Amino acid sequence: MTKEEIKELVNLFAEANISKIKIKEQDGFEIELERDMCCDVPAPVCPPVPAPQPINVSVVNEAQPSQNAKSNKPSINSPMVGTFYQAPSPGAAPFV
Repeated sequence: MTKEEIKELVNLFAEANISKIKIKEQDGFEIELERDMCCDVPAPVCPPVPAPQPINVSVVNEAQPSQNAKSNKPSINSPMVGTFYQAPSPGAAPFV
């Protein structure tokens, strides 16, 4: 294989979509060309994600019962929020 043939082979290898070629001639000459195909492919680019826009929320205060109005029921203020059970089971007598 001549120098010009080797140059032509290298140019064809660069243009072709192959990763490896190996040529052996009868006179004992052999040439092997190899390239890493993963480097030729660009990494996928993810589009930027826009930041979420803040939501305007308006809070409407419900009318509070008048503090001046007194009732004959006691007021129970709890430091926690939870579930209120008036009776131990749906058909049972109330706790109070």
